Amino acid sequence: MKSIVTLVAVLLFTSGSCLYAASLANEGRADAMDACSACHQVTVEQKRPQAVHDLDDWDVLASTFSEIAKRYSGRTVALRSAIIKPAHPMKEQQFDPAEVRTIMAYIRSLRHEKDF
Repeated sequence: MKSIVTLVAVLLFTSGSCLYAASLANEGRADAMDACSACHQVTVEQKRPQAVHDLDDWDVLASTFSEIAKRYSGRTVALRSAIIKPAHPMKEQQFDPAEVRTIMAYIRSLRHEKDF
């Protein structure tokens, strides 16, 4: 009986954690669409934006979020740094910590998706 109660508790905790992660990823998708979709293809449904012309006279085609998910797979600190202090030519944006957390959750949710 004790093992059944333990199993039920583990299943409830796991399903609750999965629901929370999915909710965080959905919120991150919305945040990313608002903040990133002018340059990046955030979702498979979104048409890939055209290359962006930067100050060095380059035309830069921003990575899709699917590509970013693969590039930073298992590298949470590097992903957070890329969002908070992006490398040139990506412009720096001001995200609050909650937005960084949700966008990261969305990107991590894409790791097993096929490329857009």
